[in-house]
Amino acid sequence: MVLRNTKREDAAFISFHVWVLGMSIVALLNESVPHILASFFTHVAATAWAGFQIYSTEVFRKKFNRLILDGACRDPVDLVPDSWDAGYWSLRRNSEVPILAFNVAALFLSAFMTWKLLKSFGWQTFKRVGASRSVNKLYSIVLTLSIVIQLSLFFMAVTLATWVDQLANGSMAKLADYKTFYQIVFILTLITLIPWLVTERRGPMLIFLVLSIWFFAGFGGMFLANSFRWTFMTWSFFGVMASLSVIFTLTAFVLGLVCWRNFGRGLKQQLVVEEALAGHDFVTVDRKGDIEKVAFPVEVPLPTYSVAFDTRRM
Repeated sequence: MVLRNTKREDAAFISFHVWVLGMSIVALLNESVPHILASFFTHVAATAWAGFQIYSTEVFRKKFNRLILDGACRDPVDLVPDSWDAGYWSLRRNSEVPILAFNVAALFLSAFMTWKLLKSFGWQTFKRVGASRSVNKLYSIVLTLSIVIQLSLFFMAVTLATWVDQLANGSMAKLADYKTFYQIVFILTLITLIPWLVTERRGPMLIFLVLSIWFFAGFGGMFLANSFRWTFMTWSFFGVMASLSVIFTLTAFVLGLVCWRNFGRGLKQQLVVEEALAGHDFVTVDRKGDIEKVAFPVEVPLPTYSVAFDTRRM
């Protein structure tokens, strides 16, 4: 069972890198600040995940040696050599260590590129048209919500996929309860999460908030099922994914509630103006400062102009 779960984790890890690549491409094509930041955060998560994979494999190796090789199967042939120089453990190490090294290198490169891109076109969406401080604050909340949604999307999808696979192929599938309700709540939450956040549509946004509450209730109710509770407690990967999906969904719910309460305060109109100016190649006027103003402290000697005045008659 542990080996099957390891395969599921590896499949999720591969899909995670594909998702990160797609998000990075979208960020570059759209010059989207939320996508750029979300891509950087996913690189951080990928590096942490790669390090955790090495730790998890080592824990599994020690547990296998203690329970199988040094326990029930002490005298028979060593099925999985406990040496890191051969066999299954060597194959795992030879794949996991380079993956961690590549992820660390990619993380540093991503950090540098994120800094350069944000410096290039960063948080300057409304500087062209002179948006008020309150509108800029609202837009910052919307950007944060967009980042949270993009992060929660993957973790919710992975949680759903791993749980459905566990229900279909796991050893506790026959004991599962409420699985149809759980799937419906997840799918509806994913479908109703995105479209109305910037267009300020109160009706669909209210539906999203209600469905988020249903999702929390459904997640809590799933602990009544023995199969879900057992999987959550014994499979650390599934527990982490499910917990992160709930945390991000809760954060999206709170930020969505804040955005819903601030509908009609000028953000939509500012976005329309910004889009219109962007279509006409409007260029920002950048003031360098008053050219007649002397910098303080003074870096060069100031002229006194004493020769311009006739002081002999004073």
